[in-house]
Amino acid sequence: PGYFRMSFVPSVSGEVVGKATGNIYARLFDHRPAIRGEVGYFLKEFEVKRGSRDIDRLKQSVDRMQEVRETYLPESTILCKDYLTIMHQKVAEVSSYMEDAMKIEEKTKEARAVRNSAKKSEMDAIMVQVQSQFNDKRYQIDLEFEREITAYKKELETRDK
Repeated sequence: PGYFRMSFVPSVSGEVVGKATGNIYARLFDHRPAIRGEVGYFLKEFEVKRGSRDIDRLKQSVDRMQEVRETYLPESTILCKDYLTIMHQKVAEVSSYMEDAMKIEEKTKEARAVRNSAKKSEMDAIMVQVQSQFNDKRYQIDLEFEREITAYKKELETRDK
C-alpha cells in the first residue's frame, strides 16, 4: 500500500543505459560527421572557384603581355633608339669638352712650371747677390772691428808707457 511499484519498466542494466545515453548524445550533440561532409563540400567548391579565378587571372596576364608586346614594346624600342642616339651625341660632346679642358689645364700647368722655374732662378740669383753683399759687409765690419781693436790696443799701450 505505501509503495508504488513500477512494473511496466523492464529491468535494464547500467551498461545498456550508458550505451543508449551515449547514442542519444551522439545523435543530438555530436555534429562532426555532418560538419566534415559540409567542410569537404565547401573545400571542393572553393578549389573549383579558385581554379577558375586563377585561370581567369592567367588569361588576363597573357592578354596584357600581348598588348605590351604589340603596342608598347615597338614604341619603347623606337624611343630608346632615339634617346640613345641623342645621349651618345651628348656624351661625345661632353667628352670633347673634357679633352679640351684637359689640354688647357696641361698648358696652364706647363706655363706655371716655366713661370715658377723663372721665378726660382730669379730668386736664387737675388739670394746669391744678397748673400754676397752680406758676406762683403760682414768682412768689412770684421776688418773695421779689427782695426779699431788694434788701434785701441795701441792706444792703451801708449798710455801705459
